[in-house]
Amino acid sequence: ESVTYDATSLAGNYTYTAELYDSTLGLLISSQTQAVAASTPFTGTFTPLTSSTVYNVRLTIVPTACLECPPTVCGFNSITTSPLP
Repeated sequence: ESVTYDATSLAGNYTYTAELYDSTLGLLISSQTQAVAASTPFTGTFTPLTSSTVYNVRLTIVPTACLECPPTVCGFNSITTSPLP
């Protein structure tokens, strides 16, 4: 199983970090960081994952051209992988 995410970057230069946590938010399973310029679509995939399992994903956005600007940490989104056929 896998979880794929996609988004479009804000205008400007940003670094996006997607984090995958377990259902209790106690364990960071994986993270992926991408530097994106301009309003560009970006995607990522977390794999391999266990079927029929709840995971939580969140995105942190860092404006790379602004050293004094704080990062934006988005809230968690809960997702469940598909059951085995």
